[in-house]
Amino acid sequence: MNTEQYIYNVSLENTSQESLTIIGYKTKDHLGNTLVSPELINTIIVQANSISKIETIKVPKPLGDSAFGFTYPNFVNMVDSITLKFTNGRGYYSSLNNNNFWLENRSDLLNIKEKDVIQKNGVLLYTITQDDYENAHVLP
Repeated sequence: MNTEQYIYNVSLENTSQESLTIIGYKTKDHLGNTLVSPELINTIIVQANSISKIETIKVPKPLGDSAFGFTYPNFVNMVDSITLKFTNGRGYYSSLNNNNFWLENRSDLLNIKEKDVIQKNGVLLYTITQDDYENAHVLP
């Protein structure tokens, strides 16, 4: 049985004055056991006041549906934790088990909700702001 798929263009928008790096890690194996050391899967760099490369997603629910959501494309099915780090070493951390150190009142990149994206020129933008930079945590 084929389920309908909805296609959207997505990008990360950095409106802060600082470049940022988003790093996706795999911390558990396929059985759920913690790896001895996290495995680096992907890195995205977004310069200050710019957007990342536009990616395409396919999701089973359209915008406006309460179940709409998606994992940022570079992290689908491979990553279980993400670090967002500004050039000063401060930032945010999220994992499938714990997102206590993520952007305040926003879904993380592993489970983006419609309320956290804006549509501009046909692209769904997940925005990181100057306030996010100023409120960033000291990362270990």
